[in-house]
Amino acid sequence: QARRPLAGRREGRRALVVGAGAAGSLIVREMREHAQLGLTPVALVDDDPAKQHRRLQGVPVVGPLADLAATALFAELGLSEHLTPQ
Repeated sequence: QARRPLAGRREGRRALVVGAGAAGSLIVREMREHAQLGLTPVALVDDDPAKQHRRLQGVPVVGPLADLAATALFAELGLSEHLTPQ
């Protein structure tokens, strides 16, 4: 399955956010509002099928958490960080 171009092609470490709920949304907003963090949200993962293959603040929800374990996904997205809301 071909993936669409990813959001957030800015400078900084490319970050994947785990969870596309309220906390994940807050993390994306904080990364965008505070460039000094040096993090760019490029994708989210969430186990809720209703949230998958949608966008949260312009950042794609690329699939379930199980995909995070797939090294190929991490490499494909060019990620250097993953963030999990607590």
